[in-house]
Amino acid sequence: MENLDVVIEERTPIEVALEVDKDGFTTAKKLYKWLELDETHYARWISTNILENPFAEECVDYSPLKASEKQGRGNFAIDYKLSASFAKKLAMSTHSERGEQARIYFLMCEKALVRIAKEHQKFLVERAKSIAMRRTLTDVILESGENERMKGHGYSVYTDLVYKAVFGMASKQLRDRKSV
Repeated sequence: MENLDVVIEERTPIEVALEVDKDGFTTAKKLYKWLELDETHYARWISTNILENPFAEECVDYSPLKASEKQGRGNFAIDYKLSASFAKKLAMSTHSERGEQARIYFLMCEKALVRIAKEHQKFLVERAKSIAMRRTLTDVILESGENERMKGHGYSVYTDLVYKAVFGMASKQLRDRKSV
């Protein structure tokens, strides 16, 4: 069987929807179009949400595109390069169906992150327990003299016995299986 190269999308679904480029930017026009807002209100939207936004910093959150990069006629010809994070903030603050979709998306991301954090915390607790149990086993083997009797192989022999009882395979088999 051939090795198949797996292509992992480095952008989040919302970044794909907003057409964020590899450098982490999109444009005001792309965002406005995705938000499905009325084209006739574009200039006012730019002014209110970008230029007069007290939380937006020029050359960090947005910057005007050069004349050669602009497209369109009239007020819709003015375009701005937006950082992905600023575009996401604008999407979430928009009072439209798409804005609501953006808010729901980020709330779902937060729920997923909380679930992952809880699972990770549970893993850390279980890992701490297993480390304590292994230390106890190591101490018992050391005190019993089994490691010396088995010429330095006591730890690995007893570790394999525990792994076989718990996982149904030796520690090396488990490591090999995890590395696949």
